[in-house]
Formats: sequence, C-alpha cells, structure tokens
Amino acid sequence: MKRVLVGMSALMCTFLLTGCGSSGAKEDDVVHLEFFSNKSESIGTYEGMIEKFEKEHPDIDVSLYAPPEAETVLRTRLVKNDLPDVVSLGGNALYSELAQAVF
Repeated sequence: MKRVLVGMSALMCTFLLTGCGSSGAKEDDVVHLEFFSNKSESIGTYEGMIEKFEKEHPDIDVSLYAPPEAETVLRTRLVKNDLPDVVSLGGNALYSELAQAVF
C-alpha cells in the first residue's frame, strides 16, 4: 500500500507541475488546478497530499473534486471540452475513452 501511495504521489506531482508549465500564469499569479477523482475512498489521502503539495508550492492552489457519479460527470465534461487539469481514475472503459479523446 505504501508503494502505491508513493507512486501516486510522484505521479500527482508530475501532473501538477505539467499543468503549471502550460498555464501561462505570471510569476505573481496563483495557479489554480482542479484535481478530479472518481474514488471517494481516496478523498482523505488526496486531501493530505494536496495540503502537503500546497505548503511546498504556495503559488499553486489545488481544488479536489470527487462528485457522486463521477464517471458520468467526467463524460459530460469531456463532451463539453471541459476536462480537469488532473484526473485520477482506475483503468476501466472511461480511461480508454479519455485516452482516445485526448490523444
């Protein structure tokens, strides 16, 4: 379990930093990123990771969004071309749909 959390943490930081590079924000501005998850059981873990990340990077604000029926919400947002900056989801059919739509 610890190995999974370390891997998720490293992956999250990579995605967050990637999002920062493409934001085009000025040095004075705060970068706002949306972290979307379909795993309600991971909310506490993500909140802790986000809190630690924001302490280390005060110019980045991360908002966690983990709605009920998350996959439906994400599919709707995909159609509207309104994808979150960072997405955490399992390797199911939605993962494949997102990969095909984005790449």
